[in-house]
Amino acid sequence: KSLQAIGIEIEKHDIRFVEDDWESPTLGANGLGWEVWLDGMEISQFTYFQMVGGIEVFPISVELTYGLERLAMYIQNVDDFKDLKWNETMRYGEIYFDKEKEFSQYNFKTADTKMLFSSFKEYEQQVNELISEKLVYPAYDMVLKCSHTFNLLDARGVISVTERATYIGRIRKMAKDCALLYIKKYGE
Repeated sequence: KSLQAIGIEIEKHDIRFVEDDWESPTLGANGLGWEVWLDGMEISQFTYFQMVGGIEVFPISVELTYGLERLAMYIQNVDDFKDLKWNETMRYGEIYFDKEKEFSQYNFKTADTKMLFSSFKEYEQQVNELISEKLVYPAYDMVLKCSHTFNLLDARGVISVTERATYIGRIRKMAKDCALLYIKKYGE
C-alpha cells in the first residue's frame, strides 16, 4: 500500500521479495529480512531484529526502510539518481556530487590513520568511563563513533585480517555492555 500511496501502480511492475538477512557484526545485531525489488532494483527492505548488542530481542521488532532516491527515480522516470529533479532548477547530482567526491577521497585516500587509531582508543576509553557512570546513551553514542572510526580505518586498508576480527570483537563487547546497562537501568 505504501508504494501505491506514492503513485506506483504495482500491477504494472514486477515486485519481488528477496531474502536478505541483516547483520552488523560490530554491534552484535542481526535479524531475518527481505529486500523488496521493483523491476529488478531494491527499493525497500524490512528486517525482523532478533539480536541487538549480542542479546536476544523480545519482542522481536521490525525495521522498514525505503530507498528514497530509488523510489524517486521511478516516480520521475530517470535512470540515474544524479538526474533526479531536486527543484525546478537543480538536480540531485549538482547538490551532492562534490560532497560525495570529497568524502570518497577522504575515506579511501587522505584520512589520517594515526589520528583515527588514537580517536578509536579515546572513544573506547570514554565508553568504559560512561558505562561506569551508568550513562547508557552517551556510551552508545561513543560505540557508534568507534564503529565509524573502525570503518574508516578498514576503508584505508590499515587493519589486517587478524586486527579486523579483534576490533570487531572490541566494538561488539562495548555494544553488549551498553545493551546490558540499558536492560539493568530501564528493564527489558
